Amino acid sequence: MSSIAIKTQMPPAVESKDVVLSRIVERAFAANGYMPLDVIEVNVHEGFVTLKGRVPSYYLKQMAQTAIIGHDGIERIQNEIEVVSTGSLCRKSYDT
Repeated sequence: MSSIAIKTQMPPAVESKDVVLSRIVERAFAANGYMPLDVIEVNVHEGFVTLKGRVPSYYLKQMAQTAIIGHDGIERIQNEIEVVSTGSLCRKSYDT
């Protein structure tokens, strides 16, 4: 099972749609097969998806976005993923 952090903050009427979208994003990342994508934080609000986290390459940043483009219900994607050196990823994991 993936360790994607999914946060939804919305009124109950919108919640069901955003929870469904959160699950779609989680499944898309899991199906993608790229290990760093399972640590991406995903926020969903009224069809607006924000991706946050740190990955070791621009390619993986784009793969996170590409994995969810075109899914029904996703209105917009904001990709705030940072590209950092592999050493920075290791240091960050020890700092938290």
